[in-house]
Amino acid sequence: MADNTPRMPVATRLRNNFLAGLIICAPIAITIWLTWTFIHWSDSWVRPYIPARWNPESYLNFAIPGFGLLIAVVLITVVGFLGKNLIGQSIVRFGESVVQRMPLVRTIYRSVK
Repeated sequence: MADNTPRMPVATRLRNNFLAGLIICAPIAITIWLTWTFIHWSDSWVRPYIPARWNPESYLNFAIPGFGLLIAVVLITVVGFLGKNLIGQSIVRFGESVVQRMPLVRTIYRSVK
């Protein structure tokens, strides 16, 4: 029995395979790039505030990407823990009362909150 289906040219098959590979690889590559960019961005914000004695780069000959992000996550968690207890709530209320007295800052804070 003869197969009468027309064969696609090699260039068409190559193009289709390339596009399928691009559709598969693009989300993975974009996710890796965004994650790497976010880690470096957070490190650039947090790392200058880490004392040299706590910074592992002072002791090692290579950078540890994500260390600043790890410190930021720990700090945010501690702030959340403190904010949930009675002392933390009173500090947050005091801070918000100070912000409420500043006209432009008050508007921005309300919008963000």
